[in-house]
Amino acid sequence: MRKKLGLAAAFVGEPRVLVLDEPLNGLDVEMMRKLRLRVEGERDAGRAFVVSSHVMSFVERVADRVGVMRAGVVVAEGPPGSLRERAGMPDAPFEDVFFRLAK
Repeated sequence: MRKKLGLAAAFVGEPRVLVLDEPLNGLDVEMMRKLRLRVEGERDAGRAFVVSSHVMSFVERVADRVGVMRAGVVVAEGPPGSLRERAGMPDAPFEDVFFRLAK
């Protein structure tokens, strides 16, 4: 419940930039879906988000741009589709793309 309350509070006041650190941790499947839909809606309305997540399927769905880091250094950056092209993995799960780019 704390996680849900924290996420709800983050959206109050319509901040210009919202930072979400591992937003899916501790959420049930229904809340994960609701959060994804909310983030997508806010993104489509022009709101900016910085999301740190290990759930690559979520990242791919909500992000316009993705940064892949290794040892604190950005080693790849761009739209999910261009990262797929760079990795040569057009149909692989996005986590596989991440691992290819992060090595």
